[in-house]
Amino acid sequence: MFEPLLEIGAEVGVGTVLATIHHPDDPKRAPTGIVSDYDGMILAMRALGRVDRGDALFQIARDVA
Repeated sequence: MFEPLLEIGAEVGVGTVLATIHHPDDPKRAPTGIVSDYDGMILAMRALGRVDRGDALFQIARDVA
């Protein structure tokens, strides 16, 4: 289950924790933190809570000007 920690429009940097993935199929498993590999701003995020490996969670863009 996808739990976003930031909102669209938030500025992020490399290493910023963006979300937590919970594992309801394995309740003893600790949640997994999702961190940004990019600097920029969140333009969009996944709307559905259920996620599978490989699903896009965020779109992050940076100003190139």
